[in-house]
Amino acid sequence: NSFCTLLGAKARTMADLRAETFDHVKIAVREKPLSDAERGKVQVMLRSDQDKLVAFYPESTEGLVYNYDYFFPEEATQIDVFQTIGAEMVELVMGGYSATCIACGPSNAGKTHTVFGSNQEPGLIQMTTKELFQRIEAQSEYNVSVRMAYWEMSADAINDA
Repeated sequence: NSFCTLLGAKARTMADLRAETFDHVKIAVREKPLSDAERGKVQVMLRSDQDKLVAFYPESTEGLVYNYDYFFPEEATQIDVFQTIGAEMVELVMGGYSATCIACGPSNAGKTHTVFGSNQEPGLIQMTTKELFQRIEAQSEYNVSVRMAYWEMSADAINDA
């Protein structure tokens, strides 16, 4: 799964955030947790090495190297993804900017779960929207208009709202 943006644990000014965010499109990779049945069929392993992601065959120690900005290992939670990606998107929107998040990957990679979540674990859309409207309500001195859209493309079908 690929995503964009990050708000780190340390507080930053909007100027810092703008300079950091608009430097380039941010890429985040989320490793899908595997079931026991899937573990036996693994063909490619991932290893994070600072800002590089190494994809390699299980019996090999070397592999292909990819650049990324943020890596979520398989034990990462929906909240971890929100605190990294959603929080910055809210910060940008509250600063008057647009925010876009794109999830892409092969079928059954976990994109839908990450973005939409479930009743037990809300996804990035639910948590980000909730945070955005809480922040808007807290700043009652402004008249705010919010426009949001999402669409999903799967196989030959496009679903939008």
